[in-house]
Amino acid sequence: MTHFRTLYIGHDPEEDFAPYGEQDERYYRPVDRTKELRADHKQYGKEYRKKGKAKNIVEFAKLWYGIDTVVDKASLAPALFASLVNKLNALHRRHIIANGTRLVKVTDYYNPDAKYDYYSKNENITADFKPEEMLEKARENRRNFYRKVVGILGHQPQFTSFEEVMKQVEEEQGGRDESFFDKVGDRYWEQPDLKVLDEQGIRVDADIRCSEEEYVAKASLPFCAIVTDKGWFEEARNGMWGTTIGPVMDGKDWAELQMLVIKDALQNPCNKVWLCDCHI
Repeated sequence: MTHFRTLYIGHDPEEDFAPYGEQDERYYRPVDRTKELRADHKQYGKEYRKKGKAKNIVEFAKLWYGIDTVVDKASLAPALFASLVNKLNALHRRHIIANGTRLVKVTDYYNPDAKYDYYSKNENITADFKPEEMLEKARENRRNFYRKVVGILGHQPQFTSFEEVMKQVEEEQGGRDESFFDKVGDRYWEQPDLKVLDEQGIRVDADIRCSEEEYVAKASLPFCAIVTDKGWFEEARNGMWGTTIGPVMDGKDWAELQMLVIKDALQNPCNKVWLCDCHI
């Protein structure tokens, strides 16, 4: 799970957060997972069979996606089969269509725009909210942190990012196995600069691999996302266990977007500013 700090500016958080929640079935859409499942089965199916977990692709689909509902076309009259599938779709229920042990289709239901599982409003900071001062403080903090890191290492930080190490290991072994992330973690943390910093209790992100001025220029307000009645704005999509999904916006661009969104939202005098905690 991941908790991430979110800034909300508005007057109706329930309405403004609703389109981005995982649990609100009003925003569920059908997603065909069949192609993905076949690719996953091609890569991991043999391993599952050897361990006695799944003898065929239908059993694999149930385990892989955690879907219990299987509609077997081979064992049902056409009218009943069609009726069951229509009912499942109407109820937005995830299901597998099979023809005996052959896979026909895997249908998932979720909100494709989902950003969080649940959220909470933590603090009303309307009266004390000064974004320009916060941004300047963020720049000062980044400068001090960079100088501390360089002071410990004696040079500009040099290491391969976690994502780059993942790519290396995956290419070397031709895919991923159960020990994949253990191998990636071991190789990542064995890097000299990261080992030295870890001994000092310091963790760094890949964006520190640059000059001091470049690093300071990436400073932004300490929010992973901003929510207003205009939408959900984020530096990157947050995933499980502190990961990000997809591209990450450049820090300088994210700071500029933050200030534009905030300025626009604060034009409405009725809007309040809240610190929120989101969970995914």
